[in-house]
Amino acid sequence: MGRRLGVAAVAGDAHDSGALLDALIARADAERVDPREAWLLAVSGGELRAPGHGRVFGEAAVGAGCAVVGLAPLDAGSRSAASTLLERAVKVCVHEIGHAAGLEHCADRACVMHPSRDIADVDRKDKRFCRRCAKDLRHATLDAART
Repeated sequence: MGRRLGVAAVAGDAHDSGALLDALIARADAERVDPREAWLLAVSGGELRAPGHGRVFGEAAVGAGCAVVGLAPLDAGSRSAASTLLERAVKVCVHEIGHAAGLEHCADRACVMHPSRDIADVDRKDKRFCRRCAKDLRHATLDAART
């Protein structure tokens, strides 16, 4: 959509991930976006915080078609190479879109749907879905197309 969601920062450039997600879902509802037909991703250049979890890479409503990602923590204060930052951003975005499409976390440590507790977890996993998650995603999208 390319527009701001109008959610105030909670500290510095940090936003409440749940508030951003709620605003994105509200906008999707207002614009009649069907989560079976499109997935929406809001990307913040800052960091996201979730009550009880502190800093998070992203958040999604499983199966609701909406997700949010914060890019700031992906640098991890190391001034990483642009290619490393891009690779991390792709992994986090694909992970959150997977949730938006209805996928849960995966036990396969190489799968993009494996949870990331820290930047090392992001770096360790692949940017692709494992076979099981890819199959589940295909089924979810085919089932949605039939309804």
